[in-house]
Amino acid sequence: MIIKIKDIKYTRELNENITELTASIKELGLKVPILVTMDHKLIDGLNRLKAIESLGHETIECKEVILTDAQVMELQIISSVRRVRTSKEDWIKHLKKYCSKSSNTLDQELIDYLYENNEGPHYVTKEQYDWVQLTGLDKIFGKFKIK
Repeated sequence: MIIKIKDIKYTRELNENITELTASIKELGLKVPILVTMDHKLIDGLNRLKAIESLGHETIECKEVILTDAQVMELQIISSVRRVRTSKEDWIKHLKKYCSKSSNTLDQELIDYLYENNEGPHYVTKEQYDWVQLTGLDKIFGKFKIK
C-alpha cells in the first residue's frame, strides 16, 4: 500500500545518520516497506521514512497492521533493539523487561520459552508463530515451527 508521508504519525525523532541508507534507496529503491497501524501511526521504519522523504518523495510504501497499543509498543521496542547488534541473551533481557508490560500473556510465555531454550528449532503455537513473524524474532533466534 502507498500512503502520503505527511499522513504518517510518529513521535520519535531521528538521531541516526541515514546517508548510506538514503544512497542505497536512491540506487536500489525501498526494499522493505515501513510498518504502520491502520490510522497510519508509524511502528517501524523511521529511518526509511526519513530517507525517502529526503529524496523528495511525497509517498511511501507501507504495510498496515491491526494491533493493540501494547503490541505497537512491543514492536517499536523490538525494532529499536534490533538495530543494535546484540547477543541472543541481551535480546531476551530486553524483551523480558519491556514485554512484561504487555497484557498479552502469549508474548510473555514465548519470551520465557526463548530465555530457557535459545537454540532452535523452536516449537510454538500458531498464534506465537504469527507474532514471531511479525516481530522478526525468527531472524534472531532461528527456525520456528508450529507445534
